[in-house]
Amino acid sequence: REDEEFLRFVKHVIALRREHTVFRRDTFFTGEASGPEQLKDIAWLRPDGLEMSQEDWLDPTRQSFGCAFGAAATRRYMLLLNAAPDDVVFRLPAAEGGPWRSILDTSRSEGGGGAWAERGAVWPLAARALVLIREATL
Repeated sequence: REDEEFLRFVKHVIALRREHTVFRRDTFFTGEASGPEQLKDIAWLRPDGLEMSQEDWLDPTRQSFGCAFGAAATRRYMLLLNAAPDDVVFRLPAAEGGPWRSILDTSRSEGGGGAWAERGAVWPLAARALVLIREATL
């Protein structure tokens, strides 16, 4: 049973890479802002939704963070990571895209998503989990 669940999870991840061109880039993200909203092509975030500082990166107790990425002209994505043994609440930035829909959640055996949240909302992030969300089309 566990092998079957793992295989479904791997197939799901492979399908995501195939479906979303942002995961097949041939250039590196730069952190530069562009577009009318002046969003960075990648921004590293703390669980409170604010951008990480140098001090945040050097904090040895930090166990959760995320990143928002994607071109300003296309859908935005967010990857939320929690290495802590406890669940955390991650605030989605008010200035970044949305509404959001999960497309990968490692806390679910098949890796599926489907949960929704509005910009600026809080996202419950399970202990030792990774969640990938993207801007949803209404």
